[in-house]
Amino acid sequence: MKIMKSFGGNDMKKSFDNFLRGLFERSLTIDNQDTGESIDDTQVISEFRKILDRMSIELIHTTFDNEKLLETMLSLSRIERIIIVFNIILGMEVSEIAYLLNITLDSVYTQKCKALKKLRHSMNAN
Repeated sequence: MKIMKSFGGNDMKKSFDNFLRGLFERSLTIDNQDTGESIDDTQVISEFRKILDRMSIELIHTTFDNEKLLETMLSLSRIERIIIVFNIILGMEVSEIAYLLNITLDSVYTQKCKALKKLRHSMNAN
């Protein structure tokens, strides 16, 4: 799955970013109409990660039958779960995941290593 390449370059990536931002701003504006609060980048990123996490949880439930593995996957942090699911199950490149989560490549590698260590530890503990 080559998401970034399919965008067709930087202009297309910017358009996609603007589309996502507009989508979340409209969604958050509806939620915040009563309070009159403005929406900042942190809220947009947070809501986007929640959506990615919901997708990850659904994929975990449909992919794994092993109850112990399922429990361990669900016990990972939101970022770890998204990284593992998108990298291992969906086959996305680490650089694509970094782009989606708006974090550095090093952070993705670090979180992935932590998650895999937790998964190994859990599966070996009997």
